[in-house]
Amino acid sequence: MKLVPASSPGMEAAHRHTNVRTTVDILLQDRNLLRPTARFLKKFTSHDQSDFVESLDALRLFRSRPDSNGIVTTPAHVITLTQTLSKLYQQSDVDKIKYQRGAIVESLVRQLIRHRYDRPGELCLNNQRFVENYRDITVKEVDVAALSTTRLKAEGYECKVSPTSFEPYDRINLSNLADAANDRQYRINVGFVAFESDSVVKIKLVRLDLPSVIKLYGLDSIESLQHLSLLEN
Repeated sequence: MKLVPASSPGMEAAHRHTNVRTTVDILLQDRNLLRPTARFLKKFTSHDQSDFVESLDALRLFRSRPDSNGIVTTPAHVITLTQTLSKLYQQSDVDKIKYQRGAIVESLVRQLIRHRYDRPGELCLNNQRFVENYRDITVKEVDVAALSTTRLKAEGYECKVSPTSFEPYDRINLSNLADAANDRQYRINVGFVAFESDSVVKIKLVRLDLPSVIKLYGLDSIESLQHLSLLEN
């Protein structure tokens, strides 16, 4: 098996954008911000929506505390986060907003798992297809794809801000990947990741009749992706 880039210029640009990189760096630095930030990104698709300013201010106050003089102060990284989110939503191009919101989920997942693919020739990338001998294993791109042909392990994740955004082809993609990996004796983990509670993700995805090989990761379990005993070596 090997990875080849999928053609997705809008998402590729989003992954390179400072709005995405800064947001993900801060979420990895301060995991307590993950849940409120994820809910903010899920709730708002535009800065024109009601309560946008109030919700952004609430996110800023989430980590604010009074100092010894009783003056409420906000940590610098939280100010940077809220300023970055404001810039993201102030863009005039609605497609850029959509792509960058989605890229935050994808980039976060990649950063959580990439330490398992740190040897020469190993890959952990966004927006890739799995192929072998010029034949597709996954017909469409996998949002987060990782592969080690020397240690015989692979991972694939479809990532969305909202669990309602998953489509039947996402199920087919990951099922095909899992089957191909198992046929080749690879250790494999595949799953759907969404910025919603685990219970809601499970309910929303009943419609897709997912096979047991596709695991579900919501806000209650997304951090567990960082430590998967099956794939650590």
